[in-house]
Amino acid sequence: MYLIYRKTTGEVVEKSGTNSMFPEGPPDAMAWGSRDRTGLVLVRFDDVRQADLVRQIQTHQVSFVDGKLTIGAPVVSTPDPEPVDPLDEIKSTLAWLVSIVTGVE
Repeated sequence: MYLIYRKTTGEVVEKSGTNSMFPEGPPDAMAWGSRDRTGLVLVRFDDVRQADLVRQIQTHQVSFVDGKLTIGAPVVSTPDPEPVDPLDEIKSTLAWLVSIVTGVE
């Protein structure tokens, strides 16, 4: 895993996931891509040897203060709403229309 952060603010601008082929993140050329590196720092973590830390990075807000990783509050994910069956909506609408036309609910 790797993180790229802004040297001036400590804000993490990119976080890679884990990867069994590249446990410390992909090679530099792939990690940086064509981005301008000015003011950015790349930090690598080993997915295997630093598994606990990597897990915390994935589940918490992170930043850098004076060049040191700071683990913040857990990231709270919003659960996806229950999917609505389109047929249920159609049936409900049809029942409503029938009740209007017939006067029977």
